[in-house]
Amino acid sequence: MGLRKRFPLHLPPGFARLILLGMALWGAMSLLYEPIGGAAASPAGCGDCPNPLVVFRDTQYDGDLPDFKEYDQWEEIKKKGSQSDWTQQSRAFAILFTFRKANPCADVQYTLTEAETLSDKGMGKKGTAKYAVETQITFDTKVAGEKALVQRLAGGQVQLALLPKLGNIKVTHKLIALKNNEVYDLGNYFLDWVQDPPGGEEYFPARKDQKLEKDGKVWLGGNGLVMGSFPPRLLENEIEFQKGDIGITIRKKETPIACTLQTEDSFQRGATRLRRLHVGNIKNGFQERLPRNVRIALKVKNGKLLGGEKMGEWNVYNTTEGRISQELLYEAPTCDRAREDTLEIAGMCEFHDGPASVGETRVRKKIPNPRCVSYAVLRGSRIEKRASDCVESSPGYSKKWKSKEDLSIEASVLMTFEDDYSVNYNKHTDEYRWVLKVKDITLSDFSYRQTAERFSQDYDSQSPPLTKDVQVSSSGWATDPRVVKKDEKVIQIYFDGKTRKAKRAYLSAEIGYLHHSQTRMAGRERKKGPGIADPYSYAELKPFEAVQEANHRFTISSLEEKDREVTFGDGISFFGGQGKKNLSESFRGGCGQSTEERTFRWEIHLKPEN
Repeated sequence: MGLRKRFPLHLPPGFARLILLGMALWGAMSLLYEPIGGAAASPAGCGDCPNPLVVFRDTQYDGDLPDFKEYDQWEEIKKKGSQSDWTQQSRAFAILFTFRKANPCADVQYTLTEAETLSDKGMGKKGTAKYAVETQITFDTKVAGEKALVQRLAGGQVQLALLPKLGNIKVTHKLIALKNNEVYDLGNYFLDWVQDPPGGEEYFPARKDQKLEKDGKVWLGGNGLVMGSFPPRLLENEIEFQKGDIGITIRKKETPIACTLQTEDSFQRGATRLRRLHVGNIKNGFQERLPRNVRIALKVKNGKLLGGEKMGEWNVYNTTEGRISQELLYEAPTCDRAREDTLEIAGMCEFHDGPASVGETRVRKKIPNPRCVSYAVLRGSRIEKRASDCVESSPGYSKKWKSKEDLSIEASVLMTFEDDYSVNYNKHTDEYRWVLKVKDITLSDFSYRQTAERFSQDYDSQSPPLTKDVQVSSSGWATDPRVVKKDEKVIQIYFDGKTRKAKRAYLSAEIGYLHHSQTRMAGRERKKGPGIADPYSYAELKPFEAVQEANHRFTISSLEEKDREVTFGDGISFFGGQGKKNLSESFRGGCGQSTEERTFRWEIHLKPEN
């Protein structure tokens, strides 16, 4: 019994069908166009901004489209493409009855072309959407004859079976931000297309956890299933995305949760003393770089920000490549008002068509007042990558494995100094050495990420030759980052005896953190049957999972002697240096390669002498 018999369609052809279609969708579609009202509160658990407005575009069909004479919908699709009223009807019901329930944190918009010609009430747009969902359905018949794993019901029993395919069908959903044309999320699923089952039998999709081994090959389940000839609406039932609710995805994509802050030396503009601030390496809720053309809001507690667009107590700036792309100027308060300031950063609620507003503060940064506090900023990073693709052979035995490991650590600290310092002069080098006592060291930023995968296979001369197939994956993360060894700490600055400008400085900081790692292992192993003539079979290895914790440290310090030299600033009140070191090596006879990049940057701000 084919799917076409399970899902009969009885709407009459022609204009009468359009009328019934409009009537059927009248009440339902009105729910898709509820006014968003701009500042309407979002449902509980969605976040601090009104729901994003997302437009659903018509499904696009391509590839080897089927020729099912019993379904005139396919002929309509071939003639009208995505404007077919049948595809629009199917998509509308999929959005209304499945998608909206699974995505309460987004408001959706979908327009039926034919329905708009029937009535101008309840079907028009409600605002301009800033995000879009696009769907592409592709038919591929070049794979005809290949095998598909299905569940077959026959004689009251369900068994796994391999059936020849008529083709593959790939359904791809994309969530696109119209402000930057970036894809925020994807939803892919595949369907195997097979013949109708014979009388007395039924076919069902094989589950993801099901597989069948035959003649040394392995077939896995998990794909959807269509049989014989079928109506187009069967392909519109599932609209899911990898990250879940698209409303939450949009919020997390465009909300800043971490960044770096760099300050330049102050300069005079008229009667005002200003400093340039640089906000970069902005990360969103997925720990990714903030997408392009996303605005963020900033304010300070005691001083004043200049530039951007003023919105109440906030200044709003545009971003690109994970940094503020507009000039950001800061006027520090007087010392009698505050010896330090706090910079607050928040995301913008610009996901809908209503008035923009500022979200909750997600990032806070301390800014010491250079008029009354001497301080330093240190930054360091380490990025390691290891990959291998190796084969090890000996008579009657071989082993293959692939591995990939990635490690990323970034940290910055703020170091403030006591007012008193000591000075010594060395006449042989004509240098003054300043020794400043550190008052406090606070952690400004810290991020840690580690992932690893390894696949290995063992072979021998038996048949089938594969003896063991193992997959290992691990991930690492850090908690409780903190500055260690900061008591009685000093830094040294060397000034030129003639120019009285800084030449080099010696300073470092050490970060301690609790490292967590989670390792998972799975695989299969060849087993011999109980009898001498019994064939080999494969048994699943017992899954293994381990979680470990250990105290680790990361040091922010110069990589080479030249990194201590002053390379920017005026050498008097503001100066600093930086360095980068790249290492690479091969291992295991050249089949493995590792790279490492370390960076170090320091800057010192000395308050003016009274």
